[in-house]
Amino acid sequence: MVIQYVRKAFPGEDGTWLVLCLGLTSGLGRLVFGRVADLPRFNKIMLQQLSFVVIGTLTILLPFCRSFPLLVAIALGMGLFDGCFISLLGPIAFELVGPAGASAGHRLLAHALLRPAHRRTARRRAAVRLDALVPDGVRAGRLPPNPAPV
Repeated sequence: MVIQYVRKAFPGEDGTWLVLCLGLTSGLGRLVFGRVADLPRFNKIMLQQLSFVVIGTLTILLPFCRSFPLLVAIALGMGLFDGCFISLLGPIAFELVGPAGASAGHRLLAHALLRPAHRRTARRRAAVRLDALVPDGVRAGRLPPNPAPV
């Protein structure tokens, strides 16, 4: 979707660079923020909340980008703070539920974060299934005759 947007909004530019920037800086963010989170003066939960705020702010700025280099800069920032967010999932789960429940805590956090995407996918599947059940006449705009009253 990003690549298609770049083709339309910035003809002549290659949208795959944005995906590359996101991936590279996400890896860098995991390394950097993983080390930062290990320092005692930083609160892991606050770092993760900061990453939410930064990613949200950069997402809000996306429609206002008028140049491709600015879009690349936003992709770099989003990747960096995505790495922060991802790298802190495990340590936060460990901190919240302790060593005995760390695995379940991590699954719960990951499930809570992936839930909205799962719902959209489930709605699409349901729409496809319902579309297959709709008679052809209804799809063409012709309504079936009313059933006899019972």
